[in-house]
Amino acid sequence: MSPIGTHGISSHTSISSVQNVPTSEHATSIIDTTHIYNPYTNRYQPRTTVPLTQPSKSRQTYLRSPDNDHCFWVGDDISQQPNKNSTRLVFHNTNGGFSNKDPNFLHHKFTSYLSRHTHFLAIAETKLNANDYKQINNVNESFNIVSNGGLMRSHNTPNFPTKTNSQPGGVLAGFYGKLHQRHQSTGYDPFGRWIWHQFAGKNGTVRIYTFYRVIHSYDEQAGLTTAWSQQRRELKDNNIQTNPRQQAINDICNDMQKAIDSNISVILLTDLNESIDGNEKTHQRFQNLGLSNIMEERIGTGLPATRIPGSKAIDHAYISHDIIPNVQAAGYAPLHYFDFSDHRALILDIDFHSILDQDLVTIKNGIHRRLNTSIPTRMTKYIQFVKKE
Repeated sequence: MSPIGTHGISSHTSISSVQNVPTSEHATSIIDTTHIYNPYTNRYQPRTTVPLTQPSKSRQTYLRSPDNDHCFWVGDDISQQPNKNSTRLVFHNTNGGFSNKDPNFLHHKFTSYLSRHTHFLAIAETKLNANDYKQINNVNESFNIVSNGGLMRSHNTPNFPTKTNSQPGGVLAGFYGKLHQRHQSTGYDPFGRWIWHQFAGKNGTVRIYTFYRVIHSYDEQAGLTTAWSQQRRELKDNNIQTNPRQQAINDICNDMQKAIDSNISVILLTDLNESIDGNEKTHQRFQNLGLSNIMEERIGTGLPATRIPGSKAIDHAYISHDIIPNVQAAGYAPLHYFDFSDHRALILDIDFHSILDQDLVTIKNGIHRRLNTSIPTRMTKYIQFVKKE
């Protein structure tokens, strides 16, 4: 199955750097993967791994630090396509963009990921209004078109006003190809903090979580529409007085524990807004569930800053111990590698072949199937039948 519409590119090969699409006011007449969209200027700019704006003087010293140089890969350089048995998982905090109603923008955004061999895409801070069903459908349909039949689902805190397209917070995740054929179910957190997709094979079941945790705040400081305040109101409406950050960890740990108790392997892709040595000890709580921070396992404790400005890694991947031998590569991409954002993207190449048994005949998407015959008499009978109808 091709990841890029009808352009005939297999799910594990690179695509042409140029795709023809309709034009719009702020888009060029082609999708060029050498460019990225800058939402602050509403213009496409040449793709680069250096800052798109000159950093302030207070940040220049930090940005030049060799230990935190965000212009280079940290861990494995995963710029090349994975081998045929690997599935590439990408997690990225894009800091918005998915409330944009321009289909060219959405196509370009998804193409920037899928053209770099992404098979499972997880996004945090989508800022997509959970009640804007038309825009949610636009996003899902755009991914479906670009991935040639893939599935995408999004989620955010409920009960947000529909007067605005944008809603702070939010997550989405999409996938296609052989992974799609092993998709079993999807689950949603009632407060909009995470979404999970479950994949089953003859040798095991894997559940992949996409989780966004709000930054630390206080009721008297947080704005009324911030993700913190949204979750705070929803929790209080359900007679839960714990602060949103702590409650999010309590709830997702309970959810993952149930999965683990059911012999389901877990992968957690998250913007935790906390480092592995954070005071809230979330890293230790995940370890107690039998999960390992795969970036720490492969890179060590000196993880890079994953948000600019910042000094530590707050974007993480925790996985069940039984999956660790299947991880073939893990790395943090340079800033702006996929799209304009203040976060690095996290990338994993995992061999699911032994777990999900992906030796499958790829089923072509129904909308692209064609009736074919080389027998003239059958062609004639079919045409006559259609004319009668």
